[in-house]
Amino acid sequence: MASKLPVNRVKAIMQKDPDVKMVSSEAVVLITKATELFIAHSAQASFIRMQQAAPSRKTIQLRDLEHIRQSKEEFLFLEGIDLAPKTKRSESLAFTRNEPENVEGHVDTSEEALPSPDEITNDHIDQGGIDDS
Repeated sequence: MASKLPVNRVKAIMQKDPDVKMVSSEAVVLITKATELFIAHSAQASFIRMQQAAPSRKTIQLRDLEHIRQSKEEFLFLEGIDLAPKTKRSESLAFTRNEPENVEGHVDTSEEALPSPDEITNDHIDQGGIDDS
C-alpha cells in the first residue's frame, strides 16, 4: 500500500505520545492511510461546501473548513482545535482548482517543507496541529 504521507514522520509523531511505548510497522501504515483518507474526505467536503457557498470561487477558505467542522457529524471531534496556523492567520488556505504552486500562501506539502520529528512536541500533538514557526 503506497503512501502519500511520509510513513517515518507519522511513526515519529506517534512515538512522541508519552502513552505510546512501541508502534508496529503495520499500525503505522494503517494510521498513515487513515490520515490520508481523513485529509481527502475533509478536502472533498470543504470543496463541496465552497461550490455551494460561492460557485465562482476557486479557493477553499478557512470558513469552508470551519463550516464542515460545525455542520457535519463526522467532524465534531475537531471541536476546540484551532484550524489556522498560529504564525499565518490567512483566510485562504490555498487549496485551488488550478496550479496551487502559483497561489500566494500555497502550503508546501513536500517532505522538505515538513518539520522534522524533533521539531514536533507533545504540545503540538495535544493541540491538534503542528506549529511551523
